Amino acid sequence: MFADRFKQAKTTAEKTALATDMMDAAGKVEPGSADQYVLLKIARDVAAGTGDALTALQAAERLLEQFDEPAAELIGETLLTAARQATTSAQHKAVAEAALSFAGKLADADQYDTALGLCEAARSSAQRAKLYPLAKELTARIEGLKFQQVQSEEYRKALSVLEEKPTDPEGNLAAGRHLCFVKGDWNRGVPMLALGSDEALRAVAIKDLRVANSAEEQAAIGDGWWDLADARQGKERDTLRLRAGLWYRQAEPKLAGGLAGLKIKQRLEVIAKLGREIPTAPSLAASPQTPPLALAPFDEKTAQQYQAAWAKRLKVPVLWTNSIGMRFALIPPGEFEMGSTQEEVDRLLVEARQQGAPGWYIGMVPDESPKHRVKITRPFFLGLCEVTQGEFERVMGSNPSRFKGDPYRPVEQVTWLEAVEFCRQLSELAKEKGTGMVYRLPTEGEWEYACRAGTTTRYSFGNDDGFLDQHVWSV
Repeated sequence: MFADRFKQAKTTAEKTALATDMMDAAGKVEPGSADQYVLLKIARDVAAGTGDALTALQAAERLLEQFDEPAAELIGETLLTAARQATTSAQHKAVAEAALSFAGKLADADQYDTALGLCEAARSSAQRAKLYPLAKELTARIEGLKFQQVQSEEYRKALSVLEEKPTDPEGNLAAGRHLCFVKGDWNRGVPMLALGSDEALRAVAIKDLRVANSAEEQAAIGDGWWDLADARQGKERDTLRLRAGLWYRQAEPKLAGGLAGLKIKQRLEVIAKLGREIPTAPSLAASPQTPPLALAPFDEKTAQQYQAAWAKRLKVPVLWTNSIGMRFALIPPGEFEMGSTQEEVDRLLVEARQQGAPGWYIGMVPDESPKHRVKITRPFFLGLCEVTQGEFERVMGSNPSRFKGDPYRPVEQVTWLEAVEFCRQLSELAKEKGTGMVYRLPTEGEWEYACRAGTTTRYSFGNDDGFLDQHVWSV
């Protein structure tokens, strides 16, 4: 049908018209057929061969809609060809702008060599067309891609190390830096920074993992990331400030009007000049359908009503089981009285000394006061039971427990860092990543809120120590 026109087309206009007509013809044949594939493939080749990036990309996108082609490679090859063949200023501009738009997708697919080749060709196009601001922007993108490529290689090496030694500090630092600073995946990256060898990053990452409910705590975490940023340069500094901005934006409304609020406002203005969007913290948008907070005290029946209402709002089950058999319960947001009164602390100290409690325990008792109201602002899932030895070994490949013999026994002899690593590796399992689940340790407030379960007594079951054996396990 197009054989004669293909031979006769000599000028750019004739070739562009031919490619356009072939795409129109492809829309009239059977979708997914060999005829359609050939028409779109030749249309793409003809358009790219004449330097017409826009028409070539249209043909490539039509190919991807109907056929199983490697998207990054197809688009990258299309733009590279168009860049080499472009002759007019309009063509050079189209290539340069498309390259800027698509280079990030190539990098996300780890196609760094293709991305760099494309950006370098596009920069040459921009220079030929005397589009110097665009050429400058491409130069910056090239430098960024080179940095990402180095980080990606270090990340792959780090993952190899972590397969053998999951808590390796250098491996966790390299992997965490790549995830946070290159990929922007802070949910996966922060737990690794908390296990890393950079003491400054490690300290702030640990604070970040513990989350925060008060504005003062949120601002303090933001300050930690900001102070780190002041000691860094370039993109890493900007990325750290964006992370600080995430926490500052949460704290700002409650601290407005004071000195702390003024400082946060000024820093958010500095972040705004970066021209990049501050990541959004997971939250629930207020709406008439949002259930009320679970305000303690409340009984078991009311707790179940809160759970059911929030499960319906979030479209999730109250109870669910993950891919390795761990069971979780939905904990709705709410408020409760956390800690102990001074009278309760004094009584606990007397009891501890009478029972010969160790010094470290006696030293920690005063930290339980004062009693204060705490708001849990976001729902979360919490494991119904302790992590078992079988679950831990399935994820980590080892069982450090002293009391072995039954995979359903709770795992013990586990450090805090190992618990963080367990959560990270559990999050990395293919089936968990597929559902978007990210695991972490609960904060102190989340833990006490869930354990109190709406009660205000000494224990969740009351004040009588005589019933402890019915509610706890011991060895």
